[in-house]
Amino acid sequence: MTNKLRFILVLAMTFACANIAAAQAIGFVNNQNSNSVDFFGAVGSNGGILNTTINFDTALLGLLQSTLYAPLGVNLAATGIFSTVVSGVGPSQVGTTAPRSFGEGIHPESKYLGTPGDFQSTGCFAPGCGGSLTISFALPVLAVGLFTIDLYNPPSAPHVVTLEAFTGQNGTGASLGRFSSASFNFQQNAMYFMGVLSPAGNIGSVVFNDPNDAVNGDVIGIDNILFAPAPGRMVPPPIDVSGKVSVTQNGFGRNRATGLYVATMTVKNTSNTTINGPIEVVLAVLSQRTYPTAIALSSS
Repeated sequence: MTNKLRFILVLAMTFACANIAAAQAIGFVNNQNSNSVDFFGAVGSNGGILNTTINFDTALLGLLQSTLYAPLGVNLAATGIFSTVVSGVGPSQVGTTAPRSFGEGIHPESKYLGTPGDFQSTGCFAPGCGGSLTISFALPVLAVGLFTIDLYNPPSAPHVVTLEAFTGQNGTGASLGRFSSASFNFQQNAMYFMGVLSPAGNIGSVVFNDPNDAVNGDVIGIDNILFAPAPGRMVPPPIDVSGKVSVTQNGFGRNRATGLYVATMTVKNTSNTTINGPIEVVLAVLSQRTYPTAIALSSS
């Protein structure tokens, strides 16, 4: 099979509108048993669709890789106890102070962000027992939320954590609002959801902040980060970057199971500059007998 193909690589570069005004965001923190349900409903009402794949199930145990979810356009910058991926049901501390809440259920055994130390009975009072998690997006989004695990925040012994949204990446730009956790004791290992939504679809990042609890020694975990891309964001025409790459392809081989001819094409950046995605490959000048049916992409 000797079909001669011409490959054109097209880079679709998406730019956020620069003149979106900073508007006050809506927080979902007050209904400790149904914050996520309210959040889901609000996202749908604003034309958004939630991405629920950031659950750390595929992460390696140990130091969190900030680019773990880069293919989704998400960067994670963590400090303190949230710099580590651990596995379990949660910190499992044993505070009994009222009011207590089961939140949105007990966290199942799985991977999450938290400290690898065992502070079930003793608590953790060192400065490093707090931390922050900054979630930045390649393109501004409509809404972001996450689940905390094992938070101890009764009114009589508060350990208030906050979620703040910004128009820029990495906690920069205008603040769209900061929201504080509800005053309940979620031990042991109950999940409490905190979310934020901006109808303008202009959230560039959110910062979750957990100050060190030097009084109670409370430590918490984070799991299941949810976000909804801004609906209807305009995408400009693609830019041809064929001159910055080389393209190689192996020969076609017939897959006996499917009857299709399959080949592998490699696109390599040969320039001195970074080519940001998403990337599209366009096949042109195909013979009349060539009918591509599907393309599988991988990167390295």
